[in-house]
Amino acid sequence: MVLSHEIIDQIRRVGKYLWNKDKAGFVIGLIWSRLNFHYVNIDEQWRNEVAKIVTIGNIPSEDIEVYLTVKLGFSDCFISSNRELIKAIANFECLTPIEFIEKYL
Repeated sequence: MVLSHEIIDQIRRVGKYLWNKDKAGFVIGLIWSRLNFHYVNIDEQWRNEVAKIVTIGNIPSEDIEVYLTVKLGFSDCFISSNRELIKAIANFECLTPIEFIEKYL
């Protein structure tokens, strides 16, 4: 699993919306304590990639950090229900959750 500040923030925001802040915090705690993950930090490469993507304009601003998490985390596969946008420019496999289950589980 690859994480970044954006992915953690999205888990927190969606968790608070779906459940409540305590359960969202519990889920984040489970991720930190039970899963093997690689954390992608914001660094110079991240900032350069953001600037390049913003200039090109091929990814909506709300998806840039998710894309960079996957790309700079050297991910083999991106699993999302909202993957069509990134799939067009990605050099990694993009699957919906159902496609991932059918293919790998």
